[in-house]
Amino acid sequence: RLRQGYACSWCEKKENLLVLVPHPLSPVKTRQLIHPREGEIVGRVTGVAMRLAEMARVHAASVNP
Repeated sequence: RLRQGYACSWCEKKENLLVLVPHPLSPVKTRQLIHPREGEIVGRVTGVAMRLAEMARVHAASVNP
């Protein structure tokens, strides 16, 4: 949870910093927040189900529009 909304990404906590690492296909850049003043971890994704073939098409379309 961020001060101005939410983010869904991989997170890494380094001392008082929370580093948000987006998915490689995401246009969002890596961000650093001061923990807990600017952001805090409120949940964890424990599983994801998706078809890899569909992701390959999405990636190909984003690389070669």
